[in-house]
Amino acid sequence: MIPFTSRLKKEIDASIEQIESSEISAITKSLEASHVLADAFKRLKAFILSYNFRDEEEEIFFFKEVKPKLCYRLIYYRIVYNIEM
Repeated sequence: MIPFTSRLKKEIDASIEQIESSEISAITKSLEASHVLADAFKRLKAFILSYNFRDEEEEIFFFKEVKPKLCYRLIYYRIVYNIEM
């Protein structure tokens, strides 16, 4: 699980960094970032549905630590988009 989520986070970080460094409006940046993150969450969901956690502790770790660290950015960019609208 950790290798997949680490790789996914690196891909997200690279995409978001590219979006943030571009010369486009804040609303376009937030919309593009939201699309990148929504796609990443679809991939994460597909992975988790097919993944068997080793034990309850690993499952708890995923939902308490890993998923929120990826989720906060989607929430942030959607709030920015709504404010800019």
